[in-house]
Amino acid sequence: MRYQKLGFWLTLVTIIGGVVLEGTPMALGDTGLRENPQHFVSNLAQDAYDLGVELYEAEKYEEALQAFSEAIRHNERFVNAYLYRGLCHHNLGNHEEAIEDYSEAISLKNDYGLAYQNRGLSYQQLEDYEAAIADFTQAIRLNPDDVFSYRNRGRSHQNLENHEEAIDDFTQAIRLNPEDADFHYLRGQSYRALGEINQARNDFENAAELYQSQGNETWYQNSIDILNSLDTTQPVPGL
Repeated sequence: MRYQKLGFWLTLVTIIGGVVLEGTPMALGDTGLRENPQHFVSNLAQDAYDLGVELYEAEKYEEALQAFSEAIRHNERFVNAYLYRGLCHHNLGNHEEAIEDYSEAISLKNDYGLAYQNRGLSYQQLEDYEAAIADFTQAIRLNPDDVFSYRNRGRSHQNLENHEEAIDDFTQAIRLNPEDADFHYLRGQSYRALGEINQARNDFENAAELYQSQGNETWYQNSIDILNSLDTTQPVPGL
């Protein structure tokens, strides 16, 4: 088991989430790795990181955060550990701390598209839509087929009422994944906001068809309700 494998460093973090972990702790001087400090630090960092990933995938975000912090303590240039710790902070609602970790990852690897994507999401949560757009734009520069960033940049544009720019982004997202009902629905929102009813009707019809085929009755019905009221000024439910 992972916890048994990590016995040699659990003296440093013996309690995670209030649970005492079992193992066979060893003092640093008792290991045969002392003659090669870099190898020792690398192993400590990697094992802490691996544990963090396991905890993160189990949605134990506070415990995972501690494991990633331990990995970073042993290797301050561990790029993926900063990314994952940022994800933990994001899931815990600590968006400012998440941004700090994503920024550190970017400072170590300036072409790290995932870090830009995720930092953009944290900026969105803080309603800093301009900063979010800048990050999603950089992610798209790094990967022009990044459907995730087109979608989320479009949402940020919508929040700033930049509906023409939002339409451009959702159009790119639809080009990359035409079967995603949300993209059609979101573009329909912006077309409706601009008073372009025919285009909005087409998007909501496509969204309704896709939602129905996917068994998503709630958003299928939302799309149908909008189609029935496109000649009114009722607000469109947001995703």
